[in-house]
Amino acid sequence: MPKLLGLLLLLALGCQPQVQENEPVAAPGAHAADANAHAADANPGATAQVPPSGAGFVPAANDPAPPASPAVAGEQTADPAANAKKQADAMSLAMAKGDYETIVDLTYHTVFRELGGKQEAVEITATFMKEMAERGYILTACSAGEPSELFREAENTFVVVPTKTEMNAPVGKVVADSYLLGISPNGGKTWTFVDGSGLATQEARDQVLPKLPAGLKLPEPKTPMILIQN
Repeated sequence: MPKLLGLLLLLALGCQPQVQENEPVAAPGAHAADANAHAADANPGATAQVPPSGAGFVPAANDPAPPASPAVAGEQTADPAANAKKQADAMSLAMAKGDYETIVDLTYHTVFRELGGKQEAVEITATFMKEMAERGYILTACSAGEPSELFREAENTFVVVPTKTEMNAPVGKVVADSYLLGISPNGGKTWTFVDGSGLATQEARDQVLPKLPAGLKLPEPKTPMILIQN
């Protein structure tokens, strides 16, 4: 499930993230590809200061993944992790710009397939984010950190990329640390992503993901933090 959807729904449904009054928000938490390894903090250089944007999709059944288009993936290198970082940064930038077509193109295909295809997903995304902005949920910054180690299962390569998202909401400033799960069908040349906020349960993972490597342990979800200004 793409970035922001879990956070936005958490707030919209009235759930209670952690709250701090007039205290600085902690730096982005480290995430792991297994229980004992942590990815680096989000790269400040990748942070995008942004207007409202984001995406909302429904998971679908699995089938072989097409690679991201070369235009979206950008120039590729021989380093799969570097490609993953570049394409995760492109996802963050697309959210910053409200470029829903690029967001969909960089999203793992099963996430939007049940909506009828990419164009339908783009339209639903735009409508969803417009409605959330009207309710006072405004994205202000997003960034992608350094990728974890790589894992392989059958034809797919996997990587965890930590993310940090900040937004203004009616309840205060919200900061969420999460991750993107990158999936590559071509050895790390091109990547598409699933946001970790949509992968908290085994049922959700079974719906949207291909078979995961036995050694890949997805990070535990973190509760968004709200900073209330007096």
